Amino acid sequence: MDVSLIGNLTDAPEFAGDESKARASLTVAVSESYRTAEGTWQSGETMFWQCWAWGKKAMAIRDAGWVKGAAVVVQGTLRANVWRDRDGQTHRRTVVDVRAAGLDITRPVPASVAQRRQETLGVGEDRTHAWDTPPAPAD
Repeated sequence: MDVSLIGNLTDAPEFAGDESKARASLTVAVSESYRTAEGTWQSGETMFWQCWAWGKKAMAIRDAGWVKGAAVVVQGTLRANVWRDRDGQTHRRTVVDVRAAGLDITRPVPASVAQRRQETLGVGEDRTHAWDTPPAPAD
């Protein structure tokens, strides 16, 4: 079953593996909003979705510097993840295998999120960029 999630990251994504078998694990908090009979907006219950991105998608999320609190849009497929622990007990969890994902540019970015993102990417006013340094003269 395909799903589209619009929400916020509960924490910075966790990464495992190398380029050939990269995995990004992220949790997206999604809250439904609705308008009351009086015309005011009300937030509904929050649901938390475990999402996994694999390969190039995981690398793209890592390189984009996603941080806790970032507003994101995730599109993917629901999958039942079933495993046995050391005691032989069976566990089940519904996860979203990410097909497409990105930052939600329609929502404002809180200053704290913007700052964490700059720190994660290593850019900002007090940092220098590789492209700011002129190339060495040719011999």
